[in-house]
Amino acid sequence: MAYPKIDLPFKYRHTCWICAEPSLSWLALPQNPSKGLDCPHPPLSLPVCQECGSLANSAKVTAQDATELRQQLHQALRQKYRKHLDIGNNWTKQELELSEFEDKSFAGFKKSAWMMFEIARDRVEFAGWPLALDGVELAIMPDRHFEFDGIQYNNVASAISAHAKQFDVLEDYLVALVNKLGPSRFKAALQYARQYPTFDKTEIPQLLVGID
Repeated sequence: MAYPKIDLPFKYRHTCWICAEPSLSWLALPQNPSKGLDCPHPPLSLPVCQECGSLANSAKVTAQDATELRQQLHQALRQKYRKHLDIGNNWTKQELELSEFEDKSFAGFKKSAWMMFEIARDRVEFAGWPLALDGVELAIMPDRHFEFDGIQYNNVASAISAHAKQFDVLEDYLVALVNKLGPSRFKAALQYARQYPTFDKTEIPQLLVGID
């Protein structure tokens, strides 16, 4: 299927629209022409890396439009690299740097773990760039869904509100923690909020010092 290729801003000219890795091919959407009437945007081709291209062609991915495709592929990448993402939930960068691993294999983990986490985090949080064909931007609603512990929320704010009520933590404090650590470290932000609780907004800046 030879669908038109989306416009590529100069800084993204060799970038996967899904995860920001170097792009190697183009993926046509909708992949199934019979689903064209259900697709909210004109037929188009997206630049994708080898891994995202393979995932998109797997039986587990059923998306036929760009927004849904990104949601499904981000979820697939989260599952595949869960151990890497969990590094950011279970450690801080400073804790890894100060840790004392005697075994050589663990010493290697100490050296590369945070980098692996950052790479995985940046891939699943990449938002692409506005879709456009021949200079005309396509009116497509961005995907804002957020998933945590197997539950999908309308957005990160909904997840924060739900967990603040569930664990009786100050919502503004949890918001500040998620903003600082990033949505991919939602678990770590929640752990901080529960470990060092406060119900005084004025204490938040002080509690954020040293958190990374």
